[in-house]
Amino acid sequence: MKPLALHQLGEQVQASAPFTCPESGFKRGALVLLWLGILTFGITWGITQPDLTDSPVLRLEGYVNLMVAGDYVPGNYLGGMGWMGCLAIFFWSIWAFYARAKLSAEEGLCSDGVVTLVTISGWAFVCLTPFGYLWFEVHPSFDNEVSLFAHLQGLVAIYVGCAQWFLVQWIFARAVLPSKKHGFSSWTAAVWAHTILTVIVCYHMEANMIQYMRTKVMPPLPIHTEHGIRFHGPHSLMQMCDLCRWATFFYCVFGSVLDGWSPIAPWQESDRGGATFHGRKWPPYVKVPEKEEEALSASIAKQISEYFEENYDQAEATNCGSDEDWGATIANLKATFEIDKRIEFIHPDLRVGFLKQPAKYEAQVRVSLTTLAWARMAVRVNLPDAVNEKTQLLKPQIQSARASSNIPASERGLMSDADDQTHKVADFLLQEDLKEYLATDGNHLVDILHQKHKPKGWGQLRYLWHQWWNGTALAEAKDNLDHQMIRTSPEGRLPNSGIFGKRYYGGLPFRLGPGACKWGFEARQNHDIGQGPDVHQLRTVGKSLSEFHAARNLGDERYKHTTEAYLKENGDAVFDFVVQVATDEYHDLLKASAVWPEDLSPYIPVGTLTIHGGQGLKNFDDGLVFSPWNNLKEHRPLGPLNNARHDVYKRHSNLRTSAMKQCPVLGMAKRK
Repeated sequence: MKPLALHQLGEQVQASAPFTCPESGFKRGALVLLWLGILTFGITWGITQPDLTDSPVLRLEGYVNLMVAGDYVPGNYLGGMGWMGCLAIFFWSIWAFYARAKLSAEEGLCSDGVVTLVTISGWAFVCLTPFGYLWFEVHPSFDNEVSLFAHLQGLVAIYVGCAQWFLVQWIFARAVLPSKKHGFSSWTAAVWAHTILTVIVCYHMEANMIQYMRTKVMPPLPIHTEHGIRFHGPHSLMQMCDLCRWATFFYCVFGSVLDGWSPIAPWQESDRGGATFHGRKWPPYVKVPEKEEEALSASIAKQISEYFEENYDQAEATNCGSDEDWGATIANLKATFEIDKRIEFIHPDLRVGFLKQPAKYEAQVRVSLTTLAWARMAVRVNLPDAVNEKTQLLKPQIQSARASSNIPASERGLMSDADDQTHKVADFLLQEDLKEYLATDGNHLVDILHQKHKPKGWGQLRYLWHQWWNGTALAEAKDNLDHQMIRTSPEGRLPNSGIFGKRYYGGLPFRLGPGACKWGFEARQNHDIGQGPDVHQLRTVGKSLSEFHAARNLGDERYKHTTEAYLKENGDAVFDFVVQVATDEYHDLLKASAVWPEDLSPYIPVGTLTIHGGQGLKNFDDGLVFSPWNNLKEHRPLGPLNNARHDVYKRHSNLRTSAMKQCPVLGMAKRK
C-alpha cells in the first residue's frame, strides 16, 4: 500500500478508535487486570478463605504466587472472564502498534526488519496469552498430572507473551526515539528487569514441575499457615522476584516512552519529535536535481509570453484600468521582514539563503485582487548593501547558466543589462490559500490559455478540435480551480477574513539549498470584516473580463476601506513566514498541481512579516515589477513552469506599462 493510502487509512481507523494510541489501550487493559486482581484477591482471601495446605500452586512453585487467588470459585470464573476482556483490549493495542510501526517504516524511521519483528512478536502475544484462560478454569490437583501441567503452562504463556512483547517494544523504541529521551533509561531498566525476572520465575516453576513429574514426591508447603503467611529461607528470594516482576510489568505499561508518540505528527510537536523528543532531530528531505532544464523553461516561457502579447491588447482587456490576468492593486505598504530563531526547526542542510541566520529586513508589500475577488500578496524584501550581486543573487546565476547553454539568444528571456537589470531585492509572490497550481506543467497551462482565447490564425474547427482533444486536461484544470474556489470561498461565499486575516501561499516549489520547499504568510491576527457575498454571482461563464470587473468592484467596496481602517485602528498586522519542506515522494517537485500532504510535512513558521500600523494605502505611479528570479541564489524556482514565470512577468509588465502607464490599481481612471 502506498504511504498516502496508509495515512488515509490510519486517519479513518483513528477516527473510530476506542483509544488514542497503542499505549493508551494497553494501559486500559492493565487497569482492568489490576482491578480484576484486587477483586479476585478480595473474594478469595476475604470471603471464601480456602485451605491452602494442599495447594499445588504453592507447593510446586515454592513460594506464595499471588495468582493462587484465581484457583478457587468464584474467583476463577471472575478471573477467566476478566482476562478475556483484557485480551480484547490488548489485541487492539497490538494491532495499533503494528500499524504505527508500518507507518514508521514508510516514514524511514525504522527498517522493515523492525516491522517484521513487531509482526512476529504480535502474533506470539496473540497465540500465547489466551492460554492464560487455562490457569483460571483448570483446577490443579496432584491426583491429575494433566491438570497440573495445563494450569502451570497457562501462567507461563501469560508471562512469556507479555515479556517478549515488552522487549520488542523496547527494540522499536530504540529505532525511533533518542536514547537520551526523558524516562528512556528507567523504562529500559524496567523492560530488561521484567524480561530477566520472567525467565527466572518461569524457569523455577518449570524446574519444580519437572522435578515432581520425575520423583512424584510432593514438595513441602513454603509457608507456615498456622502463623499466617510468612516468608523465610530460600523461598523468599523467589517471592521477591515475582513481586518485582509484577512491579516492572505495570511500570513497562504506564511508564512507556512511546506513549502518545506518532510517526506522522508534525515534526515540531512533541508527539513527533523535534529537538527534544525524537531520535532524528530533523525530518529527512527530498534532494533536488543540481541543474534546471533551462531549454524547456525558456521554451515554455516563450509560448506563454506570446499568448499574453497576442491577447493582451484587446480593447476590452485593458479598458477601465483593468488587467484580468494580473488583477488590480489595493495598496502598497511598508513592512518589516524578519527571520527568527525558529529556523532551528529546519534541517541544518536547508538553513541557507534567508534561513541561514536570524536577520531583519525592510520590505514593501503589494496587495491586489484578481478574478473572483481572490487576494494576492507580493512581498519585496530589500537586501543589505553587503550582498554581492554577482555571487549571491539568483538572476546573474541563471543568466550565466543560460548564456552557457545551447538556448538561442532570442529564447533566453530578457537578458540585456538595460532591459533586465539585477537589483538587491528578493520577491515573494503569493495568493490567498494557493497551495498548488491549477495546471500540472507548462504545456498544460498553454492548453488552458489556448482554450481561454482562440489564438490568432486558428480556424474555428481547429479551436473546437483543441477543446475536444484536450478535454481531459481542461477538465482537470477546471476541477483544480473549483477546489481552489472551495478552499478560498467556503460555502460559496467570500470568507469573513479581511486582507490581514488571510493565509497566503506561493503554490509552487522553490529550492532551499539542496532541498525544496513551498512558502507562505499566515496571519496571526483575526481580521473579521463580516460575512462575504455569494461569489457565484461573480462567475459569468465565457466572460472572464466581466468576472474580473465584478470582482474588482466588490473588492474595492469590501477590502479597501477595511484594510486602511485596520492599520489606523489596530496598528501593526503580523504574518508568520512559513515553509513546507519536501520530505516525501508525494511532494512532487515538477507537477505544479500536486498536493503536498501536510501530515508528512507541515508548514513551519520561521519568521514574521510585520506591516506597520498607521500608514495609508499608497499607490505608486510607476508600480512594482515582481519576479521569482529576484531572490538569493539558494531560492531558485523549481521546475520549468515556475522558472518560466520571470520572462512571462517581465513581458506582461512591459505590456501593462505601455497600456496603462502604471500597475492597475483600484480607482484608477479609464484608459483614454
